[in-house]
Amino acid sequence: MLNKSPVFAVGLKSVTRPTMAWQVWSNVKVMLTVCFECEDIIHHEFQPHGQTVNKEYYLRVIKRLREAVTRKRPDLWRLKKWLHHHDHALVHLSNLIHGFVTKHETMLVPEPPYSPDLALEDFFLFTKLKSVLKGQRFEFVKEIKENLLAELCIGPNEAFQECFQNRRKFWEHCIKSGREYFIGDKAQ
Repeated sequence: MLNKSPVFAVGLKSVTRPTMAWQVWSNVKVMLTVCFECEDIIHHEFQPHGQTVNKEYYLRVIKRLREAVTRKRPDLWRLKKWLHHHDHALVHLSNLIHGFVTKHETMLVPEPPYSPDLALEDFFLFTKLKSVLKGQRFEFVKEIKENLLAELCIGPNEAFQECFQNRRKFWEHCIKSGREYFIGDKAQ
């Protein structure tokens, strides 16, 4: 019987390489965009397979978000009291996006450059979603989407409110620290 494992010569003895288990990463990947406020999710959508997040794609997302706000929060829309927040990703800062936001008089939440300590949404929502799905294997994109949507639907309103209260606390701390980067309560 032939041994199919590689053999390495060590001195005069031959040694068989031990078999190692490697984790296989899934070929099934999904990108989810979620827009929420202090009470609920306003808009969500899955990025189409093979679609790159570029300024044209992000512009279409913003347009759909605006439609969702007009449907779900007509009072805020009519009074122009809704604020849009996005970080300093290059796509968000493009001239196309800036022009659209300016043309439609969309108020943006100001954010200092490089402020990961203010990106509570990433830590709040996506960490929660990832932890729920961790360890599960999915064969199809449809399964991932169904599980994510089910998890999004059961998010309690109190959790969103707490996220925004924490954001306000971090904003105040950032201002008091002279916009220095900080971890916890200490400036770095």
